[in-house]
Amino acid sequence: MIPPLNTLFCLMTMRCGPQRLSAAPRQLLTALGLHVGIGVVLGVADADLGYALLTALLSTLVMVAVMHAALTLNDRGNRVSQSLTALAWCEILLGLLALPIILFELELAPLLMLSLLVIGWNLAIAANIFRHALELEKGAAFLYALGYFFVAMLVLGMMPEAATAIDTGAS
Repeated sequence: MIPPLNTLFCLMTMRCGPQRLSAAPRQLLTALGLHVGIGVVLGVADADLGYALLTALLSTLVMVAVMHAALTLNDRGNRVSQSLTALAWCEILLGLLALPIILFELELAPLLMLSLLVIGWNLAIAANIFRHALELEKGAAFLYALGYFFVAMLVLGMMPEAATAIDTGAS
């Protein structure tokens, strides 16, 4: 189940928060499934299908864990479904925007700047979602978004080392 386009546009432009979305489990599961899917599509540009699937699943798991922890620890557990749905859909749409850059391995300076813009936009959208979900000031919400980003980069950054350890039989 895809949310209305005007709601997605509102989220992507940071004019509304996740409360505009349905809390229906079906909508959340659709968003999480597509989040994994776009992660796989983006991942096969650099890795084999198995590795791309593993990193996409791990990326989605990190998103779920960070959002769930942030909301639960701040007594906002009832907002998990809407907040995760919003963040997943925004990352799906940003992934689609980044798709040409990643799949065609374009390395032109303007396109590299565009990829940095997409990362910045992702941080801003995540901060907006955290702001609405946790009822925070913008600065505090941005710190949550940075925390989410760094946890994701840390966990996913360990993947090559883990894959090498598995391939060589090291522990």
